[in-house]
Amino acid sequence: MILNKEQLSEEAHKSALSHDPFICRKSSNYFWRFFESDYDYLRSFVNELREKCSSCSQPSEEWLLDNAEFLEEQAVDIKNESSKKLLNKLPHLSNENQSRVFTICQNYINHTDGNLNIDSFITYVRSYQDVSVLKIAEIWAIPLLMRCALICHLSKIMKTIKERHDTCKTVEKLLAKFDGDKITPEGMKQALEDSGQEMPLSGSMIVHLIKHLRERADYTTTVSEWLMCKLENGPDSLDQILSYEYQVQAYYQLTTGNIIGSLRKISRWDWQEVFSQISIVEQTFCKENFEFYSHLDYSSCNIIRTRVEILARRMNLPENLIASKAVELTDHYLMEKTDDRVEDSRLASVAYYLLEPEGMKTLRQALKICGKPRIMPETGLLKRITGTYFNTLAIFFLVTICCF
Repeated sequence: MILNKEQLSEEAHKSALSHDPFICRKSSNYFWRFFESDYDYLRSFVNELREKCSSCSQPSEEWLLDNAEFLEEQAVDIKNESSKKLLNKLPHLSNENQSRVFTICQNYINHTDGNLNIDSFITYVRSYQDVSVLKIAEIWAIPLLMRCALICHLSKIMKTIKERHDTCKTVEKLLAKFDGDKITPEGMKQALEDSGQEMPLSGSMIVHLIKHLRERADYTTTVSEWLMCKLENGPDSLDQILSYEYQVQAYYQLTTGNIIGSLRKISRWDWQEVFSQISIVEQTFCKENFEFYSHLDYSSCNIIRTRVEILARRMNLPENLIASKAVELTDHYLMEKTDDRVEDSRLASVAYYLLEPEGMKTLRQALKICGKPRIMPETGLLKRITGTYFNTLAIFFLVTICCF
């Protein structure tokens, strides 16, 4: 069942509350083994379908075959675009082996049956962040990990499809024994026993057996009556079972189409725009009264966001707390200017408190109320950057002379 926005919001809240608040970092090796295992399964199933033509084809299998080359391109792009450094620093839930943002993507796909809609996804992530805020690196990783999650979900669907496909092939082999021979209840019973099938037969086996038998000219009423006697729910349930089978096939066809369509949608996303709607840090910076950040180009904004990530890691504090304090300091400076004149525009911008030595010192002092931010030695070095540069050269020069 595909959830609406209100239901998605509720599920996002539940998910965020159920996630362990202790977040650690792990190697990306497990993730890649998990992804490659799922994609290798898809690739092997595609090769099997291409090599062995069968009357057991299902609509979802046709979707897979028609888009096999596209899926291969997606797998290659994912490997090329991924950064081991980025994936290694993504927060992982302590009770799971997957990164938090990958789990979020998987949960969203499950709730929407693989149908990715940008508006509903933004709603889902925003609702999640009502409880737990995502880091900047996590949000930038979403397009990559969403594609991974979609391919993994497709692999999960195809495992079920392959089971039904194998059941159909088992029935084909079973009935091949009767080529030229008339099918009788006794012969059918013996053939089922020889193939290891136990009574009562599974619903999937019944469906494929009836389907194949009805296509044969030697299918007699006697055999039909014997099979109906083996149904646990009685002969009246046969038509219902057949109807359910076709409904299930239609469901898997729709889900497969949704997943492949969603993979194509991601390539058309304007992720910079989506990022600004999802990132709490970005929205915090845009609240700056001086509007310095809002007028910066993309590369300049990225420098500031990267600095926030570094400071959060060095100070062991949340990213949005650092961004909020920087904005608060700029607003405090503007409030002190009663004559509406800004003497030093640097002090009215978040860049000053994140990049400049004096500003970083002021920011660190302001953050002391929230904890004990770690000392940053580079602050003093940046204040004497010229002297530091020449002193470093002199040390290297002396070391070189001593070596010779």
